[in-house]
Amino acid sequence: MSQTKKHNEPSTFAVAAIMRNEGPYILEWIAFHRSLGVENFIVADNVSDDGSSDLLTALHDVGIIHRIPFPHVPGQAPQLPAYAEIIRLFGSKFEWLAFIDADEFLLPTDGSHRVDGILSCVNEDIGAIAVNWAIYGSSGRVEPGDGLVVERFQHRAAQDCHINKHYKSILRSKAYASNENHPHGFNLLPEYRLAYPCGGTVQFDRAGHSGISSKVEWSKLRLQHYVIKSQTEFLLKKAARGRAMTNLNLRDFDFFRNHDKNDIHEKLPVWLIDSTEREIERIRLLLSENNVPDQVVNLDKTLKDLSLPKNPGKGVIDSFEIKGSVVSLNGWAITSSLSRAETFDLRIGNTKVERFTVTRNARPDVGRHYPGADLHCGFSIYFSVLDIPIDAPTTAAISLHVPEQNLQLSSAAPLMFPADMVNRLDAVVVPTSPSMPKPASEALRDAMKSSRCYLEYGTGGSTLMACEAGVPLAIGVESDWAWMWAVKNSISKYPQAADFHLLYADIGVTHEWGFASNENGWKKWHNYPLGAWDKCNELGATPDVVLIDGRFRAACFFATLLFARPNCRIFFDDYLDRPYYQHIEEHLKPVQVIDRMGLFSVPTTVDRDRVWLSLVRSIPDQR
Repeated sequence: MSQTKKHNEPSTFAVAAIMRNEGPYILEWIAFHRSLGVENFIVADNVSDDGSSDLLTALHDVGIIHRIPFPHVPGQAPQLPAYAEIIRLFGSKFEWLAFIDADEFLLPTDGSHRVDGILSCVNEDIGAIAVNWAIYGSSGRVEPGDGLVVERFQHRAAQDCHINKHYKSILRSKAYASNENHPHGFNLLPEYRLAYPCGGTVQFDRAGHSGISSKVEWSKLRLQHYVIKSQTEFLLKKAARGRAMTNLNLRDFDFFRNHDKNDIHEKLPVWLIDSTEREIERIRLLLSENNVPDQVVNLDKTLKDLSLPKNPGKGVIDSFEIKGSVVSLNGWAITSSLSRAETFDLRIGNTKVERFTVTRNARPDVGRHYPGADLHCGFSIYFSVLDIPIDAPTTAAISLHVPEQNLQLSSAAPLMFPADMVNRLDAVVVPTSPSMPKPASEALRDAMKSSRCYLEYGTGGSTLMACEAGVPLAIGVESDWAWMWAVKNSISKYPQAADFHLLYADIGVTHEWGFASNENGWKKWHNYPLGAWDKCNELGATPDVVLIDGRFRAACFFATLLFARPNCRIFFDDYLDRPYYQHIEEHLKPVQVIDRMGLFSVPTTVDRDRVWLSLVRSIPDQR
């Protein structure tokens, strides 16, 4: 059975860290821990250029810390070698060494006012204590503001946040065997175990990663981790400084976003804030009495001068592409604070395009030119030709703006629609009435006048006739995007136009009359007959009149039999003239033939299995 130390036996304890360019935060970090009973500090000075080295030297000279000069070696990550050196020099002097960073603060959670309180009764078989993180976010701060770090940032992640499973170690010096390959823990001698502050043995996460525990244990002690602070501090201090575990010199904005956890608002006790502030003043006075220059003593006050450059945002459109009816712009954009641009203003000439979608792309190349830039500052913006406003001049250039930065994104050449596309759009003339014999047209018009919901396969003159007839709700399916764009523009000229939903059925590249030019898009052909019924479900609509006058006519007929309500009237144009349509009479015969048009009425019951089979067999037939 392991033995337990008696409460009255002393435990020699020190907090150890490696620091580089932490000047504004050093006094607070020391004062906070001194307020919680820590008397010994060991700092490996990675040699700074912000005055930190002068401050650490002064603190060493007055006996507040033990400073170890630990200059940066190019190409070598300094943190683990620094830990090994601290253990070599001080392992015999201190029984316990807590290895943490300058943005980490040990906080008792059991009501104790001493960090080392848990060490007075630790089992002898415990070689290290794992203290889980409590990750604090930016609290919405862009600029640093006034006050202590532990006072300015009061919002943290929930305890069960996965990031909090990371821990740092309080090492029993005699249990040390070697460094791990990360700064969170150590390899211990065989007779020792890693435990939580409560004494329970630490289990690693499911992947078996040391440094990440299977649960977050805060019962006696936790590690306040102010990893990002404000956006300005992150970009100008954290990101610029790099990581002690790598020899990279950048952190991207993705890191900021992933660690900006502000779920729980929790203030530290007032007594601890007051005590930390008093301790800072005592240290300042001691330094001043020992003739330390004011600019070193007051290094923490330089935070107020920290601000992001007020440069304008930057961005570029790298490529412009049109595939079928979809236009895409690809590029990147960052704000003056190096975050990604969030809003875009898309225009054709001076006309604004209201409907477009934005997807985000990783652009590590931007970060190489603008250190600290958001990794996902890349974008792809998509819009359909069908969403080009009616009054947009298709011969004008496409432009993209970032309103928040008053920034117009540049491109290598003016972004223009190709001439063949413009010519195609300009060549389309939509007739004001359907191209069918007068008796058929009049019968359709009469049906429209009493219709509550009208569906048409194939758009054009029939669409405008439906608008003129005042159909309350209409749905149109079209496979030719240029024709559909013209139909859409024509509808706008009818003030009494129905609530018209035009559906573009993308069946691949099309030629005259909306036929697919090849079979490359065959996997999407089913959307032509079936997509309209998805839209009906979405709208809660039940068509009572259906016109079949486009592509895939047989398949559209069978889809209507399956999904329309009984007594729905189906107007099938060109039915009498084209015998290859008449196989549909195996299921239903026309109730009337009006010139070349067949008129059908959906029966109360249909043999759904047989109709489904016929639908599937008909989908390859574009006629």
